[in-house]
Amino acid sequence: MEFLNFKNLITPKTLNDFFANYWEKNYLIIKRDDRRFFDSILTKDDINAFLARKDIIYPFIRIIKDGHSLSKYEYIKASEEPDYNIIDTDKVFDVYNGGGTIAIQKAQLSISKLSDFCDSIEYETDISTNANVYVTQKNTSGFNTHYDTHDIFILQIDGKKTWRLYDSLLDLPLSSQIISDEESKKYKDVVPAIEIELLPGDMIYIPRGFVHDTFTTDNSSIHITLGVFPYTRVDFIKKILLKAEQEKEFRKFLPTKFSTDEEKEYFIKNFKLYIKNFIDEISFEDLLNSFDNNFLATRYPNNKNRFANSSQIVNMSLRSIIKLRDNVSYKYISNSNSLAILFYDKEITFPLYLKETIDSILQTKQLSVTELRGPIDNNSKMLIAKRMVLSGLLEIIGNEI
Repeated sequence: MEFLNFKNLITPKTLNDFFANYWEKNYLIIKRDDRRFFDSILTKDDINAFLARKDIIYPFIRIIKDGHSLSKYEYIKASEEPDYNIIDTDKVFDVYNGGGTIAIQKAQLSISKLSDFCDSIEYETDISTNANVYVTQKNTSGFNTHYDTHDIFILQIDGKKTWRLYDSLLDLPLSSQIISDEESKKYKDVVPAIEIELLPGDMIYIPRGFVHDTFTTDNSSIHITLGVFPYTRVDFIKKILLKAEQEKEFRKFLPTKFSTDEEKEYFIKNFKLYIKNFIDEISFEDLLNSFDNNFLATRYPNNKNRFANSSQIVNMSLRSIIKLRDNVSYKYISNSNSLAILFYDKEITFPLYLKETIDSILQTKQLSVTELRGPIDNNSKMLIAKRMVLSGLLEIIGNEI
């Protein structure tokens, strides 16, 4: 199996079919007769290696038992320093062997293959991701019946797990709109719309708001919950409110109990008009584009071989081969005065006359430093290449023979 990206994650569905018929709308269940389908991003051996570490800290591991998360004090090492939350893996295994679930949170920060996978998804979609891994003992229930407030993809890695899927309780809930314990308990006697056992290689997409619960039978289970976090229209409105805070009219007090009826009517009539004029003056296109910058600034950098590259800078030559780092999302801005490349929370600027040079870097899969185009000498080529390697945008992958 080739390295997974979003397109082949949802295969045999096409991107158009998925976003038209399932995204935010309905479950998608994909059964595959390929237990090694997800080997390129996570295996049982990867989990074994992670849990053998002695430097894991809370909250990167969380323990779930009888439908609830346990207090961290039940499985961290005793320490005189209150912020020194090293996980006691012996206690973790005691709970797991007694019928618990080990949740590895933000696993993409600890397992390199999973990090590459999340980077790939984010690069393709411009959507933030998070990967939690759940290791569940046999004959065990997971969380109590609930819905998530973000969309999730369930990737079954090892063993078997049964999923009970119910209809949506709340359409497209926000992070503040979690299910209550009372609402969860009502599902005790509800027949699920779908009950399905996932085997390795299988996948379910669950939109936010759709209720579900899980259990294992005669097999333990490992699955990834890939959460995706696009910006919502409420986020868009919040940006408008930030602009409103800059307007004196919006910072004025509302009518008080001492205001006359005429004054209140005048406020309502004129305030509606002021809001309309305020909205009309906002560039919604610019506001929408500003979310691109927010997305870039919150990415985790791809630092593979970056330390080695920092050392190689000394010996870098015109024959050195450079390329864009894999799955680095960036925004390239060209105006009448200058060029700018935005990536992560960085911005690199160049004078406009270097446009052909920068274009040659961004549009070519890989090239040697001497192949940089534009009206510049070899010394300038070296300076530009070194600057972009040290920034983390480019990497050195070898030398021309």
